[in-house]
Order: sequence, then C-alpha cells, then structure tokens
Amino acid sequence: KFGPSEGGSIITVKGTGFYDSGGKKFKFESEFGEREMNASWDRKEKVYTCKTPPLSWYFGGKSPTNEMLAKAKENPVKLRLTLNGQNWIWVGYFEYYDAIVDRLSYDLSYGEGLTEEEANKKWLEEQPLPPPLTDPAALKAQQDEEQKRIDEENEEFSTTYRRTGTKFYIWGSKFRKSSSIKVRFVFEGKSYFADGIFKNERKIACTIPDMADIPVGDQKVFVDVSFNGQQFTNFGKVLLYQSHDR
Repeated sequence: KFGPSEGGSIITVKGTGFYDSGGKKFKFESEFGEREMNASWDRKEKVYTCKTPPLSWYFGGKSPTNEMLAKAKENPVKLRLTLNGQNWIWVGYFEYYDAIVDRLSYDLSYGEGLTEEEANKKWLEEQPLPPPLTDPAALKAQQDEEQKRIDEENEEFSTTYRRTGTKFYIWGSKFRKSSSIKVRFVFEGKSYFADGIFKNERKIACTIPDMADIPVGDQKVFVDVSFNGQQFTNFGKVLLYQSHDR
C-alpha cells in the first residue's frame, strides 16, 4: 500500500474474527517517530479503515526539512492495529511517495505501420528506460535531441485542440506501477476519469475519454493522475479539448 506524503490515503484491513471495539486504533511507526490514528469499523464489510497521517506528523511536532522528508520516504512505515489499546496486531507496511508531473504530449504516431491488434499490444506494454550513457559526448547529443523533441511536443500540445479518443502521455518522475492508476480530467468543477497505463517511472499513457456534456467548442481541461486510485496530483497541467456536437 502506498500514498502521497500529504496523508489522507485510506487504509483498509481485512481478516477473520474482526469485530467492533471502542479501543480500535492504528499505529504508524517510522524511524523518526510514530503516530496513532483512530480506526473506523465497516459493519457491512467487516473491515477496519483508517486515513494515513501526513508524513510531517512523524517528527514530534518539529518542522522537518526537505532532506528529512526525503530520508523518511526511503523506507516504508510499519502499520499495527489494536482493539483494546494494549495489544497491537501486525498489519503490514505503508509507503509514502510523491510523484511529479512535468508535462503532457500527444502520441501522433499511434498505430502507424501496425495492425489494430499490434497497436493495442504496444500501447499496453511497458517501456523500460534505457541504461544511461557514460560517454559525455554521446550523452550531450542525446540530451540535445531529447530537448528538441520535448520543445516540439510542448508546442504541439499547447496549441492544438484534440478530440475524444486521442492518445497522449503524462511525463514526470517517481511514477509508481499500480493497477489503480487513474487520470482525472476537470472542467469547471466536474471530473471525468480514464485509466492510466504505466509505461515506466517517467511516463504514463492515457486516452482522452468522452466528456459528452462539455459545451461544444475548444475548451481547456485540467489533467491530474493518481497512482493509488484515491489521491490525485495537482500540477495544473492543461489539455486543449475539442468538444463536438453529437
């Protein structure tokens, strides 16, 4: 289980012999400190739930530096449960992480030279990052070529409106492989969702969903991504969406 360091991820614990108790609590333990959080009982599902504390709460009331927070994220915290306030049951680990979104780009060559089956297979496949170059001259040439490509992609993305079904990528760092990756599209306070496809720790693939009730015309839609299916990034990235009459 993992979630961002701002806290608020919902932990669900399933098992046998569970029952409601006035003394139920979760304990989160890290090398920098620990926090106890109240647990909730879902009578229908017979599970305990709890929201994770912010990572900054583990430092005993002190204001942690960025270096301290980075160090705290290197190892997962231990999670325990008590029903009586005395005996603690081992539950598992929780890992804090913070993904960074840098930019968005279209995939304008999707399916070129491929059958529909081949194109779909390639779209769903992971793309491991290549090993870093060690030769300084080759590395400089690679970086220059990559920056040129990025500039061209940024120009295309910031000036062209695209319709439902267009393939695009979310670029950044510290992305997490997960079956719960969701991409959120927000227009005037209303959210629309699509599945995200993990390509590597710097790249997520997605398809613009049908946002049928957005007014016809060229519109600006904000895009966020979640790796735990609960909490979304908030980097203010904008997609130019062309909503058409149906």
